[in-house]
Amino acid sequence: MQLVSRFLQLPTAQKLMALEALATLIGVAIVLRCLPYRSWRNALKPPTAARNATPSTDTLTTARQIGRSVAAVARNLPGHPQCLAQALAARAMLKRRGITSELNLGVSSDRAAINAHAWLAVGSQIVTGGPDVSGFSAFGKPV
Repeated sequence: MQLVSRFLQLPTAQKLMALEALATLIGVAIVLRCLPYRSWRNALKPPTAARNATPSTDTLTTARQIGRSVAAVARNLPGHPQCLAQALAARAMLKRRGITSELNLGVSSDRAAINAHAWLAVGSQIVTGGPDVSGFSAFGKPV
């Protein structure tokens, strides 16, 4: 009940973004769990827009808001969608706003295990999966 109460206190724009994040995360989670990789691998492809442009302050603000919204919703969903689902959901939300992002996939290893991680960036700003990804080595170029 406290979660609903906090949601109702949010400004309208944040409520709408949270609802968009909820719908997008649920859709991404279903796709990742139920469909074979070949049916969603295009979501990992790099965008066709130029990535070299420095994002504006407004773009970075929007990206941060989306990242926070996706993370907050993911924390409260059953199964807690992990980094790849969060990155893909945020990427879809950014794309709807015409914002280009870079999806990074990487690994870190310690003596006990190899850990995989996904994070999303707009320019040099990490949107999901951060703030510190220095322990991970990205596979090739960001997508």
